[in-house]
Amino acid sequence: MDGAYKLLAISVTSIGSFLAVINSTSLLISLPTIMISLHTTFLFIIWVLVIYPLVMTIGSPIFGRYSDFIGRKQLYGLGYIFFTIGSLLASSSINIDMLIAARAIQGLGGSLLFSNSLAIIADAFRQDELKWAIGTNSLIIGFATAIGPLVGGILTVLNWRYVFVFNVPFGIAGYFMSLKIHDIEKRQVKAAKLPSVFFSIFIILLIIYMTFAPPNNWISFSGLAYIISIAVSFILFIYFTGRSENSLIDISLFKIREFAVQAISTFLNSITRYSILLIAIIMLQGPLSLSPLTSSLMVMPYAVALSLASYFVGRVHRKGMEDHLIYAGLFLSFFGSFMLFFVRDASLPFYIGITLVGFGIGIFYTPSNAILMSTAPPNKRGSAAGLRTVILNLGSVIGMSMVFSVVAALVPESALSSAFLGVKIAQVNAVKPDFLDGIGLSFLISGLSSLLAAVIVSISHMKRAKSSAVSTH
Repeated sequence: MDGAYKLLAISVTSIGSFLAVINSTSLLISLPTIMISLHTTFLFIIWVLVIYPLVMTIGSPIFGRYSDFIGRKQLYGLGYIFFTIGSLLASSSINIDMLIAARAIQGLGGSLLFSNSLAIIADAFRQDELKWAIGTNSLIIGFATAIGPLVGGILTVLNWRYVFVFNVPFGIAGYFMSLKIHDIEKRQVKAAKLPSVFFSIFIILLIIYMTFAPPNNWISFSGLAYIISIAVSFILFIYFTGRSENSLIDISLFKIREFAVQAISTFLNSITRYSILLIAIIMLQGPLSLSPLTSSLMVMPYAVALSLASYFVGRVHRKGMEDHLIYAGLFLSFFGSFMLFFVRDASLPFYIGITLVGFGIGIFYTPSNAILMSTAPPNKRGSAAGLRTVILNLGSVIGMSMVFSVVAALVPESALSSAFLGVKIAQVNAVKPDFLDGIGLSFLISGLSSLLAAVIVSISHMKRAKSSAVSTH
């Protein structure tokens, strides 16, 4: 591939990644304002957040695999179209139902974009250039994470609807750039769709259960019915996937050990990645009663650290450094979260904690994703990118659900809604210590997922070293 096309591939995929990320991080700041404007409840506001990664989780592996058959160009262009339409509809929403539906359309566009971004990059760059390319893409993602809360804070002061209007010119520019993407050779394959149906049912039931069941209905009749349905749909998904060579969700990639290890660690670290920012913003705008703009400025160290770490790690070309960077990133993510567990105000430990988490996630992200994509065969890069997006978004949804569940277990829903809006009433003041305790516990649980990822990566590394030692003798 020539240099001009490589620049195009980086540019068009970076716009897609930028949109997908900034759409989430800027919206976090706007939630209390949207809740007041559309006269809705805390529970429905959760779904404004959750529906986007939920649709992405369902669509990404399907569209990623589908692109291995029919090509990436058409699907990527459709991603920009759906994302732009969803943004326009969201900006003109007259009630919460319309906003949730518009967010679902954005999720469809996001799944088309995110599931193909890394595949397009992997098609355009040689393996020895891949880490730099992914690092550059990660820099854009980090930048979007960094400015997302600030953009959300500024636009919310004007009108929360501008948070969605902001996406439109980027979506239009990205679409016209996507028309110049080189496509892969198309393959005429009859894909098995039944596994995708059961996978979709599994994901939807899992997210509904995690969002609505805790903390009161974990062991209720309806809760047990959900658990059984989730288990059955997952078993049927695995069963029908195993019976087809051309399933739209290709789990055969997990037979590649390095792919499987990085996929699992990415999932666990994404719980930390997506929940930390949400927890911090809930704390700042809720019990600490800070404004959207002030809150957005106070979480900037997290995003800036993530962005810088992603970029500089992408420029490290020393062979054998990947494992060390992955360990360092995971442990920093945990240690920063552990510090935040003790925080009850916006003091210096708060800034140190979120900065450490940001550095850790940025250090981990680039080498882990480079390994994940480079271990996938060329004819399955779309599948690998799609599964990676599933993993990231599933971690995102589980992280969000975990935050709300832990806090809701300690704070009554009526008081939680008022505290989330920053309303200062006697009921809110009474539950403020419990609210902050719930937030602290959420920080800790979020960090423990990265610690578990570090343990899994370490065990895999020891097994690989042992195998290498045996083979040399």
